[in-house]
Amino acid sequence: MKIQTSLRHPNVLRLFGWFHDEERIFFILEYAHGGELYKELRKSGHLSERQAAT
Repeated sequence: MKIQTSLRHPNVLRLFGWFHDEERIFFILEYAHGGELYKELRKSGHLSERQAAT
């Protein structure tokens, strides 16, 4: 977590904090204006090598 909170890169969401309960871990992340990666993968089924690299 310490490494993630110190990262500053345009292709990596900034981690502002995190907390947990008995079952889950929650991350407080920077807003991703392009949408969720999961939704994009569900829609297209895959990413090209170029898409995955950016």
